[in-house]
Amino acid sequence: GGSLVSQTVCTKFKGDLGSLMTNIGTTRSRYIRCLKPNTKKQPYLMQHNSSVEQLRCAGVVAAVTISRSAFPNRLDLETALERFSCLTNSQQKHSMATGDINTRLEKLLDPLLKDLETKKEGKILKGYVCGKTRIYFRAGALEFLESQRISSMGSWATEIQRRIRGFVALAKFISLRSSAIKVQAVARSYAKQRLFHRSRRALISIQNWVRGINCRAALDTLRKNTNASKIQSYWRMVRAVSSLAEYRVAAVIIQSQLRGARQRPIYRAALAESIEESKFENQLKSLQRKLEEAEKRRIEAEKKRLEAEKRAAEAPEKIVVVHKEVPSRSNSAAYQQLVTQNDTEAQELIKRQQKQIDEQYQLLEQ
Repeated sequence: GGSLVSQTVCTKFKGDLGSLMTNIGTTRSRYIRCLKPNTKKQPYLMQHNSSVEQLRCAGVVAAVTISRSAFPNRLDLETALERFSCLTNSQQKHSMATGDINTRLEKLLDPLLKDLETKKEGKILKGYVCGKTRIYFRAGALEFLESQRISSMGSWATEIQRRIRGFVALAKFISLRSSAIKVQAVARSYAKQRLFHRSRRALISIQNWVRGINCRAALDTLRKNTNASKIQSYWRMVRAVSSLAEYRVAAVIIQSQLRGARQRPIYRAALAESIEESKFENQLKSLQRKLEEAEKRRIEAEKKRLEAEKRAAEAPEKIVVVHKEVPSRSNSAAYQQLVTQNDTEAQELIKRQQKQIDEQYQLLEQ
């Protein structure tokens, strides 16, 4: 929504003044003078005669005329050095690499504006004067430098065009040369191919003629030797068949003898192994039976000893229990000796059985 209070003349003037100051802040103005553009008080309308008259009355035209009579043109030091450094050669650029900006500008402009120097009262007046931030040119000095700069730029442009045209012409020449080489290569290849095909046809004809002569001679020899070859091949076949039958019978006999000789030790070893296994099983069963009986006896004796101790604890003064110590698993030397003897016999039996199995495997591998 809009403002509740309408704009007054003061607010409008304040807004216009603010926009004017904003525009002035975006420029690099050195002199400000307010002018009345027209007498009709209309925007975007400029009356040139009235404006020029106002400038003349304010002294702006006279100030500009006076300033242009001595040093009409001025530039920043950095801008002048950057703009006219293209007018120096490599030696001057090397000498201008050191020093402050005023010294470098003097080294740059002294040889260029030598012709514009004048003498007045025994003093030499140069075509320019360097200040702290700007350089001031006399009448005609800046125009001369600009013309020299344009000429230098034109020569550089000509050199660039010359190099580019040379590069384009060289590329075109290389392309034409490569195309000519390719055309020549194709033509030479076509000529060589025709010569090669003609030579090959002639060589093939000679080879066919020579091969035909050799084949006819070989055919005559083959016809002469065909019958003899048939008889010899039949006789050799009969001899080979009879020899094959004899060799087959002999090979069958040798294989049967060899297989019998290899299987008999294996059979004996397997038979002995089965006998040893049956013995080992019987001995193992007997040892297990003995261990079970000894364990049962120890358990019964342990039960009796516990019952006797219980009765003795119930009536210690009346009953005197006399019992024989039964071998137990913890403190009986007889029981320990029995178990150790049974374990030793079992271990020796297992070692013998393992040794026999290893010997049988060695026989099988041989």
